[in-house]
Amino acid sequence: MQQPNRGVGYWPSDISAEFLTAPNRQVGYPQSFKDALYWQEKSPSGTQIVKLSHLDGQPQKLLTAPYEVGTQANVYGGQAWCPTNDGVLFVNKADQSLYLQSRKTVSRIEHHPDWRFADFHYHSSKHLATCVVEIPSEEGHPLSGIAVIDLNHQSLSLVHSSAGFIAFPRWSEDGERLAFMRWGLDKMSWDDSQIVTARWTGSELITIQPVTTDQAQGVFQPYWHKNALWYVTDVDGLWEIYHDREKFLPLAGIAEFGRPLWLFGWSTFAVSDTTVFALGVIDAKWTLYVVDRHSGDVNPVALPFELIEDIVLHEDGVVFIGESADHPRSLCFWSQSQGLRRLRKDYRQFPTKEAISVPQQIKFPTANGHVSHGFFYAPKHPNIELMVKPPLMVLAHGGPTACNHGVFNAKIQYWTSRGFAVFDVNYRGSTGYGRGYRQALNQHWGVVDVEDVLCGVQFLIENEYVDPTRVIARGSSAGAFTLLNALRNNTSIKACACYYGVADLEALDEATHKFEACYNQSLVAPVAHTEIYRQRSPIRHIDQIDTPIIFFHGLKDPVVDSSQSYQMHEGLKRRGVVTELITYPDEGHGFRSTEVIRDSLEKELLFYRRVLDLKPGANV
Repeated sequence: MQQPNRGVGYWPSDISAEFLTAPNRQVGYPQSFKDALYWQEKSPSGTQIVKLSHLDGQPQKLLTAPYEVGTQANVYGGQAWCPTNDGVLFVNKADQSLYLQSRKTVSRIEHHPDWRFADFHYHSSKHLATCVVEIPSEEGHPLSGIAVIDLNHQSLSLVHSSAGFIAFPRWSEDGERLAFMRWGLDKMSWDDSQIVTARWTGSELITIQPVTTDQAQGVFQPYWHKNALWYVTDVDGLWEIYHDREKFLPLAGIAEFGRPLWLFGWSTFAVSDTTVFALGVIDAKWTLYVVDRHSGDVNPVALPFELIEDIVLHEDGVVFIGESADHPRSLCFWSQSQGLRRLRKDYRQFPTKEAISVPQQIKFPTANGHVSHGFFYAPKHPNIELMVKPPLMVLAHGGPTACNHGVFNAKIQYWTSRGFAVFDVNYRGSTGYGRGYRQALNQHWGVVDVEDVLCGVQFLIENEYVDPTRVIARGSSAGAFTLLNALRNNTSIKACACYYGVADLEALDEATHKFEACYNQSLVAPVAHTEIYRQRSPIRHIDQIDTPIIFFHGLKDPVVDSSQSYQMHEGLKRRGVVTELITYPDEGHGFRSTEVIRDSLEKELLFYRRVLDLKPGANV
């Protein structure tokens, strides 16, 4: 039934602030061990480790209060546990200590109290686990190291350390070698990193040798099968799979098979005796490819997903996480014999398909003859039809070395279900389009991303997708930096919401954490070039911004200090520009609290209603 007299911004919607903040499972990091399947998920008591003894069984939660899993390593964290013969080895979120959970007891592994752990891998016959360890240093940034945990004695040894970064320590099947990924403090892993191997003597690592060449390349996921080493590198322009230093030819040039390592433990392929299972991405859409190792035949599997990640072997197939615009993020099993089985869904309640806006992928021309990408979401409501061109909300993702996908995003649906169109831009610098597209942002952050956002908006206006008089922008962190720069000397965007946004590149460089300490040197310029940092920093050009902006920031943000939002707000206020600043004392970089998420969304919507003069009974 059509509902008349409902203006944009006032549509009734089941995708409410309460829906956005309702607990969902956030399934992730599946692991297979001795015929059982393990994964982590959110529960009312925190992030749990869950075990499924067989695919038709009932999930069993392994941790009880006060324990929950979670690591602060590299600030962003990632995989922080692994199953073993004796139970589950895990990092406890509250104290960041390492514990072993067995059937009846939870025991702490003794270690230095300030160390941080992540990225675990277990060798069952040697009863040894290895992991990345982050070690505080009196000289500045913490060191990165490799720890070996002897579970026979529940003891931990530091066997390697570096001033740079380490990820993916992985045992060979015979337990005689360890492979891992490393990169320098002044690099980002997706730009310049190495796969190396070392011999394990039983007490130390020796003969550490690089597998990949010295040529700058982004590597990913060392993986042993039958003591042969597999990995991903983009040395030829795409992230491709290699086997014993040679490109795995059946998948050469088909897609990209890697991703930027923001979180520990991500995976894009798995290898059995007969088959390679690989997750490849083309234009931000992921596909499962199944390769017969004997014939070389490649089978792209038809699955109803736009994003597929975290793949592991299990039984006669693979387990992974899959999601799309109208299928919730789910833990899935697939095999040739059984097909697709959804084992666990993120959302306990999910909107009907009639209420979900499914995106249209758009390619559009941008500056200097280049092409950029984005996802356009039209307004969608089961009972309301918009009779005029909708207002447009343009989004720029954070990272900035990241990617949007055409999957269900409750925050986007919050706006489309209220009458807004949304354009989610994968500007140059985004992943999933090859090394060239990704590195187009290097030295040009704040330039080419801004060009792409503004050209994308212009493309939608010229092709009559949206109302040109009601364009707004919304971004967080690095995405907010892009949008703040897009507002300079530009009146086409009528309002903006900035969540914990980067406004001052020099301040970001001085205050940010180790993982991104030199990120700006690749994105902007070497630190000596202060004039470039200042030219690209919105905080230095407040006099060029006349767009109303609402700022949101957590006062415990370790990545972007809240003073950046405060200074932007005060500068705009002095000039008479409409602006608001909302701060939250206990939030960091990315809001977690149900109350804070609800409050910020409601204040943002009220801001748009006021600035755009949206009326309850207009424009239907």
